[in-house]
Amino acid sequence: MADTKFSALPSVSAGATDVVPVVQGGTPSRTTPLSIGKLVLLNPTALKAFADSPVSAAAGDLVTCDTTNGNITVNLPTAPADKTLVCVKHITRGGTNTITINTGGTDVINKAAGATSYTLTVTGQDVIFQYQASTGIWYVIADDISLTQLDARYFQISNNLSEGTAATMRTSLGLGTVATKAATSGTSILKGDNAGGFANATSGTDYAPATSGSAILKGNGSGGFSSATSGTDYAPATSGSGILKGNGSGGFSTATADTDYTTPTGTETLTNKRVTKRVSALSAGSATPAINTDTTDVVHITAQSAAITSFTTNLTGTPVDGDTLRISITDNGTARALTWGTSFEASTVALPTTTVISTRLDVGFFWNTETSKWRCVAVA
Repeated sequence: MADTKFSALPSVSAGATDVVPVVQGGTPSRTTPLSIGKLVLLNPTALKAFADSPVSAAAGDLVTCDTTNGNITVNLPTAPADKTLVCVKHITRGGTNTITINTGGTDVINKAAGATSYTLTVTGQDVIFQYQASTGIWYVIADDISLTQLDARYFQISNNLSEGTAATMRTSLGLGTVATKAATSGTSILKGDNAGGFANATSGTDYAPATSGSAILKGNGSGGFSSATSGTDYAPATSGSGILKGNGSGGFSTATADTDYTTPTGTETLTNKRVTKRVSALSAGSATPAINTDTTDVVHITAQSAAITSFTTNLTGTPVDGDTLRISITDNGTARALTWGTSFEASTVALPTTTVISTRLDVGFFWNTETSKWRCVAVA
């Protein structure tokens, strides 16, 4: 196409706002865009490299970039004059390096509350921004991508696909040949034949055959199922509400109380079993220790700092014949008087009346059903 001379362009009156950005070649020699008629010539900068980043663009600049050695950041002017133009062009790209174009201050791109950055990712790509001062928005008025950079996204073909055969079209598209298999008729289940097609699958070998009936099934060892046997393959249903036990034949039978399991009131003999005593520890120095014999078998009172005026006052529980209770008392370095109260009684062993300084005193009791008192049977 013949060159267009500037003298041949239509004229424009002074102060007109219609502009068409045009990149001017050569060495930049102006600091503002050159306007000729309706054309605005941008000022190419020296080629910017990774070492120059970040680059501060000025109004009317055509910022040329080479990302061979790394990513480049270009900062647009902050709040420049209305209709300011800036262009950024990706001249040479290194690897996957990009150019990031950032706005300044509260400026945004394309819309209110829009993005504050724009990225060029392809060699030859450029973008032209025009600023609207009243809104603080940089509008993208041109953005191109060189089609030479998109060749890999399109197939290069030598044949017209509408005229060739399927094989010709596949070759033209670089897809090679395709294996074909004859259609398989019938209604049986199919399996892959290791040759890109299908073959009929064999019941009991390749899949489990259908099994009729409502019985419980089990695997038959041949890929299928057979009916399971009650009492051998599974536990048969057992009616009733009693406790069950295994019957040795894969099922259950009713368990016998006091033989197969213990009951709350039954008479059973337990052997080789250990009963762990329930232990409480008291160290508050109370003059009336709180002891519940329904939840405690052993009580340890330590660091007793006051005389015990009654073991009976805060004693609770409903003991039965055969119950035992053991109480140990250790003072805090001063002997403390001990008063047991009406719930305790002596036997041939007297109830102790004082602690032994800094020495643990153990007192053992049995519940006496005849007197309803805890009977002292041991002191150590």
